[in-house]
Amino acid sequence: MIEPCFIGENVTIKNSIVGPHVSLGKNTKVENSIVKNSIIQTHSTIKNVILDRAMIGNKVVLNGKAENHSLGDYTNINYEA
Repeated sequence: MIEPCFIGENVTIKNSIVGPHVSLGKNTKVENSIVKNSIIQTHSTIKNVILDRAMIGNKVVLNGKAENHSLGDYTNINYEA
């Protein structure tokens, strides 16, 4: 983690770099990713992604290579399918 960051309750971060300037909402999972200058809301799953200046809504599933996304609630994107 690279401060400053806000990490909500029950957040899981695995094999990832988070920060600076990142906010992760509660129950969010970040795996095998790099996230900086971004806001990710609650109950979202982010895997295998590089995000910079992204805004991700609630209950989003994002898997694959991507940058600079703004995704609304309940979005599901799988670049590796």
